[in-house]
Amino acid sequence: MTIKVRQLELSVTTVKGKYGVSIPFSDGFTILRAENTSGKSTCVQAIVYALGLEAMLGPSRETPLPPAMTKLIEDDGVEIPVLESSVFLEIENARGQVMTVQRTAAGSRDTRLISAWDGPLLTSKGATANQRDFFVRDKGAAQRPDGFHYHLAQFLEWNLPTVSKFDGSECPLYLECIFPIILVEQKHGWSSLHANMPTFFGIQEAWKRAVEFVLGLQAHGLIVEAQRLRQEEADARSRWKALSTQADALAETVGGVSQGVPSTPTADWPPKKSPSIAIPNEKNWTALSDVLTRDKAHLKKLQGEPVPTANQAADQVSKELDASRHKLNEWSFVASDLQDEVNAEAQQLESIRVRLLALGEDLLKNQDANKLRALGSTLQLSIAKDECPTCHQHVVDALLPQIEARPPMAIEDTITFIKQQKDLFQRMEANSQRVIQAKTRKLQVAHGQVEGLRGRIRALRETLVSDGRSPSVEAIQTRIRLEEDIRIKEKALQRFQGLAADFSDLAESWKHIQARRKALPKEGLSGADKQKLNALSGHFKGQLNDYGFTSFDTGLIDISKETYRPTREGFDLGFDISASDNIRVIWAYLMALLEIARTSETNHPGILVFDEPRQQDASASSFQALLQRCVHAGNFQQQILIATSEPTASLRSMLAGKTYNLVEFEGKILKPIAR
Repeated sequence: MTIKVRQLELSVTTVKGKYGVSIPFSDGFTILRAENTSGKSTCVQAIVYALGLEAMLGPSRETPLPPAMTKLIEDDGVEIPVLESSVFLEIENARGQVMTVQRTAAGSRDTRLISAWDGPLLTSKGATANQRDFFVRDKGAAQRPDGFHYHLAQFLEWNLPTVSKFDGSECPLYLECIFPIILVEQKHGWSSLHANMPTFFGIQEAWKRAVEFVLGLQAHGLIVEAQRLRQEEADARSRWKALSTQADALAETVGGVSQGVPSTPTADWPPKKSPSIAIPNEKNWTALSDVLTRDKAHLKKLQGEPVPTANQAADQVSKELDASRHKLNEWSFVASDLQDEVNAEAQQLESIRVRLLALGEDLLKNQDANKLRALGSTLQLSIAKDECPTCHQHVVDALLPQIEARPPMAIEDTITFIKQQKDLFQRMEANSQRVIQAKTRKLQVAHGQVEGLRGRIRALRETLVSDGRSPSVEAIQTRIRLEEDIRIKEKALQRFQGLAADFSDLAESWKHIQARRKALPKEGLSGADKQKLNALSGHFKGQLNDYGFTSFDTGLIDISKETYRPTREGFDLGFDISASDNIRVIWAYLMALLEIARTSETNHPGILVFDEPRQQDASASSFQALLQRCVHAGNFQQQILIATSEPTASLRSMLAGKTYNLVEFEGKILKPIAR
């Protein structure tokens, strides 16, 4: 997962000929040295531009290169119009594959087009390679095969994570959010650790996501897994509730209620009491399966007997009519009582809610009063006006005990008491809702019984007034009704058993969800993550000492496990350190990320680019410490590029006896190219 810059080439065509430069970069540590305003930053910006990463420099669509590459190039005091210009860059990945890219900076060719060759066209003149064109700075550049950043991520063997945006959508972690950890440009990059992190993409915690990816932390995956589990839990609850609703609806079709179905998902399935449909039988409840057995036996008996005539059934019908009327009165009375109970419980629930509202207001008042008192205020407090803010008892401002008035509770005790009361009433509210739900279901069953008995009474009456020689209407209707009831109940029982199987599957799914949740680290960081962050902290603080950090003792500094930024007592370092120490912080942090990749498996590309790192008058000794740390990059197949205007003699003195590559330019870097 590494990338090396092998060669950079700038080409400018003017009315007076061609200008340009070709800069080779070796492995390890390379210093690009030239005077100010000679074009060092142009080279760094050209690397950014060639890779289509200029969005990390800002949201502007303008080409982020100086006029010498886009409009006018100066030669011996004369400004010459630029006709065309291009940037060529040759890079190599961890497998030794080489890609050469070319992007136009000025001219008729669209700047959103990048050409790429799968070979070393710059370092091997005359080499041939396959060409393919890609687009950048347009939608899909990081997600579609013809997008250059999609291709570049594959070239780097990066599997970019999906991250959340502020608008609720998701997107890949764009390369423009990763490269600020790898490349610091001069104009804005040294103002803060995350100065070049683009915010206009709308990615939540973009810096944190980028550090997680570069370090190869499992934290983001754990966050995504936790979010996925929360969604799966919500889906499971919703499905469980839907199944419960279906079970209740099935029970209602046969005039019963569902029993034994837990109100919320459970991993313990089947429950001790198997779910069933219960049918009311006078004052008792009977399982639907038992009712079916009874009804089938009754139907079989009736089918084995001839249908009686009206005269033959008259005595029995009269008795059944009286019995049905009696049952109708009983069920009507039950329904009336249940309705009264539901209404009374509803009033009780409303009273509980009113009390909860009052308790909430009292809690807020007392909490505010306590806060004001803690801040030293003596105004606007009820107790300052001889009145308790909660119970409104009279408070006498006297040292001697008062017989006629009890002392009010301390405000802290009052807050605790109100919270306890609120908790109690919340439990009462939940219980009242469950009672109302249960009684309402019983009421629905009672209404069903009333309607059924009224229909039976009509049939019995019709039998009594019909022709005595005709078959008993009630007997025929009893058989028909019984057959239909059995059919409906069998269908309901079959569907309920299917729901029980669905509950079983959902319970097993819930069990797996809870097992996965339990396996997640409580702190959101795996053991390997903690080791990497501890290593980051060690490398970082060690470098701060080497670089001469003086704002305060580095022992007070830590790397936040939440933001991954350097902090002191929970606050980012940028708030209370000097400008020069802020530069040292940037050096130390980005170098630490690079160094961790030497001993741990990360996604760091193994390259670091600093444009004029000696900012804010950082001392020579600090800069020397940075340079001497950079020379170790070659030992780990890494690459560090530094562009600086530091005098050559000073650089050689600082790096005496060290191995490095110095690329030095006199005057302007862009020079005429001989034909």
